[in-house]
Amino acid sequence: MRMTFLACAMLAARAPASETIAVRGGTIHTMAGDPIPDGMILIRDGKIAEVGANVAVPDGARILDARGLIITPGLIDAGTWAPCGRAAHEDAREDTIDLRIEEAIEPRHPWIRRALADGTTAALVTPDNMPAIGGLTVVIGLRPDGVEILRRDAALKIAITGEVAMGNMMTRGGVTSDYRFRRPTTRMGILWLLRRRFLEAREGKPPGEAEGLAWVHPEAPTDLARLEAGEIAILRQAMAGDLALRAAANLRSDIEAALRLAREYGIPKITIEGAYEAAYMLGELRADGARVILGPHFDVPARYVERAEADEYLWSIAAELAKAGIPFAFSSGGRAGEWAGVRGQAIHAVRANLAPDAALRALTRGAAEIIGIAERAGTIEPGKRADLAAWSGPVLEWTTRAVWVMAAGEVFTTPGGSSGD
Repeated sequence: MRMTFLACAMLAARAPASETIAVRGGTIHTMAGDPIPDGMILIRDGKIAEVGANVAVPDGARILDARGLIITPGLIDAGTWAPCGRAAHEDAREDTIDLRIEEAIEPRHPWIRRALADGTTAALVTPDNMPAIGGLTVVIGLRPDGVEILRRDAALKIAITGEVAMGNMMTRGGVTSDYRFRRPTTRMGILWLLRRRFLEAREGKPPGEAEGLAWVHPEAPTDLARLEAGEIAILRQAMAGDLALRAAANLRSDIEAALRLAREYGIPKITIEGAYEAAYMLGELRADGARVILGPHFDVPARYVERAEADEYLWSIAAELAKAGIPFAFSSGGRAGEWAGVRGQAIHAVRANLAPDAALRALTRGAAEIIGIAERAGTIEPGKRADLAAWSGPVLEWTTRAVWVMAAGEVFTTPGGSSGD
């Protein structure tokens, strides 16, 4: 999965907008303090310079009239693989530890503009849930004409879901060269593979090698090949806490297994992704210091219940997490659009008793903290990226739309919106 030179160029860090912009009027939700009615945001070189009720506008500044609008930080999607199209995982192995998903991003994928139109300005792109170890995630900033990298190697993605074993077939009575005949074929096999890899990384050699036990049959497929030095280094970074571990797990038994795996190998930073039955694991999640990425809700129950990925889905999960003090954010997975994006997830959570302030925090500051970009995004403060969204009304209502969106100082007018010039 290698990108063209054009795609690489689109992903390179770009020079921010050089003009000075003053966003005047509107109610500003900074997510770092109380809302500022009729406030002002001054932006220079793509970053926030000043914000407050009484900010002097320098001569020559471009004025954006935001009177009557609500201004928030740009929303953050804490987990998607939509901009990768059909290339959201590598199918040749179940443990593509050193795969970097940024190499699969399509910079002009339609999802980017759809997400921007609903106020999303940053996203963590992750491999999907098909491999047991999918590889390394990346955080991107969205632009109307492409994306830019905000943080490489943000987390290592693993999955403990039924999707991992889907399509794999058991090898009985011999060896085959067809890669689809491989482990794991069960949830037990998924955990076996994960433990095997972490143990090999910790010990520096395959389990049993010192005792002279065979590691793989010489003609076996590559799903049990020895780890390379780079793969061992990545797993050791996760065990040391230098690299966050992100585990897709939906059933309470799978969430419990992910937490147990982290404890067994001393992994201090684990985030549970999906987490459809997290409401039954609140005590364990809080005790282990885990963070949760919810969603996408719209895959439940039609898809996941059929695949035994959720015995029962509680729409109040977000409210339960907030009450328990467990950090959480929202994700869109492989979907996009107003009804399936992160704002749609949050609107449903508010209808299921999540406080609107907690929902907006999970869409902005909370998401930035979880995916590791809090020093750059998630709040409206001096020094942060000028990622803003201007809303026609309360953010968490279906009738509200993003009038315009600003990404690193560049204004994107949404369909039917206005830049306010």
